[in-house]
Amino acid sequence: MTPKSEKLPVNRFRDHNFTHELDSVVIEEPLEIRLVRKTGNQVENYSVAVTMRTPGEDLALAIGFLFTEGILHEPADVILQECVTYDNRVYVKLHPHTQIRPEQFQRNFYTTSSCGICGKASIEAISTEVAPNEYSQTIQLSTQQILQMSDKVREAQRTFHETGGLHASALLNDQLQVLQIMEDVGRHNALDKLIGEAWIQSDQNQSVRSNMSGKILFLSGRASFELLQKCAVAGISTVYCVGAPSTLAVSTAQQFDITLIGFLRQKSFNIYHQNSQFQLIET
Repeated sequence: MTPKSEKLPVNRFRDHNFTHELDSVVIEEPLEIRLVRKTGNQVENYSVAVTMRTPGEDLALAIGFLFTEGILHEPADVILQECVTYDNRVYVKLHPHTQIRPEQFQRNFYTTSSCGICGKASIEAISTEVAPNEYSQTIQLSTQQILQMSDKVREAQRTFHETGGLHASALLNDQLQVLQIMEDVGRHNALDKLIGEAWIQSDQNQSVRSNMSGKILFLSGRASFELLQKCAVAGISTVYCVGAPSTLAVSTAQQFDITLIGFLRQKSFNIYHQNSQFQLIET
């Protein structure tokens, strides 16, 4: 398993005294995402993006990023068994039939671990055409279930318990079972890993959007525009976050009819938008 943290020496002040100890610190390293396509005797190799991330699940991160940016569209676009990762680079092998537009990613796609849209010229440049979600399913939750969600996810955050320095994106069902959880120093990376893993687990007869149908997304931090845009692309229609949403995140939730709940605490939460598939029940 790829290490996500490293022991570093610290001088810890506690109870009026300093002690020399080792502390678990989350690892942050760059990852370059490259596309490779072979057609006949010609090999095309494109550098698409560099992101600062916590190592591990690198292929899922790359696939999720490429899908939510509109560069990939369906599982058949990628030859998964020929994708490789080494030396902080992930090479995503495209099927020869996959259509790509190099000008789509020739703008600056450098991203930091804190902001998924740094380097993009404007909101207009990253707007993605998203079809209506045909796979939406009804989700019924009680207020008590919603209030328990943070604790459920926190229990599954293994690396966070060691370092205290990672964001999480988790996929749950309406019984609050954690189906999948991804951790990363970057909020958008954690979500890309989650969506990318759903892509990898799909097959040519099943879309990522159908895989996400009826699921709940939990975000350990705040909800920003780029995270809600990724949710819209992936067909996620119910989002909970521990932190605050931005105004643009709220308008994106309204535009794509995504239930958005923020400031989720043990005793309170705010509903910023509620779609018709989400039913709040009292117990």
